[in-house]
Amino acid sequence: LNRNTPTLLGAAHQTWFYFDGRRDSLWSQALTPLETPNEMGSNRTYVVNYLLQQDVYMKLYEKSFGKTRLKIKDLPKNAGPYGDRLTRRIWRYLPPNIKHDINIVFANIGRSLAAYQRDITPTSGKLEKFINSLSQKNNSNSQIHETHEKILTREEELGLKLFINNDKTRCMQCHNGPLLTNGEFHNIGTASLSGPNMDLGRTVGLQAVLIDEFNCYGKYSNVRPNECQALRFVNTEDSHSPLLGAYKVPTLRGLSLTAPYGHDGRFHKIEDIILHYRKPPSTNHELQAIDLNDDELKQLSAFLKIL
Repeated sequence: LNRNTPTLLGAAHQTWFYFDGRRDSLWSQALTPLETPNEMGSNRTYVVNYLLQQDVYMKLYEKSFGKTRLKIKDLPKNAGPYGDRLTRRIWRYLPPNIKHDINIVFANIGRSLAAYQRDITPTSGKLEKFINSLSQKNNSNSQIHETHEKILTREEELGLKLFINNDKTRCMQCHNGPLLTNGEFHNIGTASLSGPNMDLGRTVGLQAVLIDEFNCYGKYSNVRPNECQALRFVNTEDSHSPLLGAYKVPTLRGLSLTAPYGHDGRFHKIEDIILHYRKPPSTNHELQAIDLNDDELKQLSAFLKIL
């Protein structure tokens, strides 16, 4: 695959999924790899058939979602809108009511996967301890002050100061909030706009999410249309949003454990990313070069590694 796999840490609190945002919920994203040839390589009716044949899963399914009208005898072994020609052809000629019932079960499988993934959350680390200690800085207890001094190394604390310095690094323009991401899409000059690995980023992802049958507006969604805030207010005008070559801003949580970096995994170390920001490519992008010397680069890298 041409894309790097992002972390699941904090995925429950995201709005868009995949680096191009081609899915708008955790459950609809969870379905996609099942039918992707280069990932699970399965198909919709195979997955549903498997569920129907497993007593342990069916008991849990019925407890969560109620009984399905589907019967194993009514289903072909392999059929779906993706896959080889025969798989797609069989799907095309299935009765609409059978397709609909398959899609309901398939969507609920996605919700089950998402329910588990929602539990994968970042834990508190040195940054949280440091922030908590700052809230007690006016306390006269010298022991608290001593603890505060020992939480971060000098290099890490200088890196934190660089990170929040909007004039120096501008990191927090995109990496803000509890997950240290604004969840939106930005062009940092890493797109491949031609060649065999062409990847246009959000331009294609936006079109994909708008036509996805499992999106928030779709018939398998379990929320009202007026609750679909992300799709309702999404900007589809190229003139107002730099969609071409833009990718979702990743969380910085768990950064030291989730190499490589970038939508295509081109950066092997945290320092490589900072060097990219220090000297951006000459292509069209949003970046302004950040003015960091080598010592400051090490300080910022040290801070990022504690997240």
